[in-house]
Amino acid sequence: MKKIISLFLIYNSFAWGVESFSHPTCKYSFIDNQLNAKETTYLKTKLQERGYIFDRQLITKDNPKFQSETLYIETGRILSGKLYKECLVELNIKQASGQYISKKDESVYKRSSLRKFPRQTFKGNERCFMALTDLTFSINYCKTGTKK
Repeated sequence: MKKIISLFLIYNSFAWGVESFSHPTCKYSFIDNQLNAKETTYLKTKLQERGYIFDRQLITKDNPKFQSETLYIETGRILSGKLYKECLVELNIKQASGQYISKKDESVYKRSSLRKFPRQTFKGNERCFMALTDLTFSINYCKTGTKK
């Protein structure tokens, strides 16, 4: 029975498109984080499960200069609507190509999710959290080591 379950999990990880990549440190920092505190904590936990290491000292507004190949994360969160709001959450994990953030930086993972349901509250925060849950489901695993 354990073999069947493990084969099922292995098959599903390939079928869902979850991939892995090698990175020298797997350390990341947030740039322009628009998530609230609960969502940021959840994202950090999910990234830690995937092998990422949060480093708040990596990039700051006072010191935007960093090492080449550093990972940084840009998030977006938009609540829109009149009565029942819908929520769009965007997640972009990038690898820096130089010492500063550039539009040419390679995206390791980029997805967005729009949630309109369930309509439990008028504020829509639960829809944002569910959209973030959708995005974290297929984040690539980061393996520490030399880049191939």
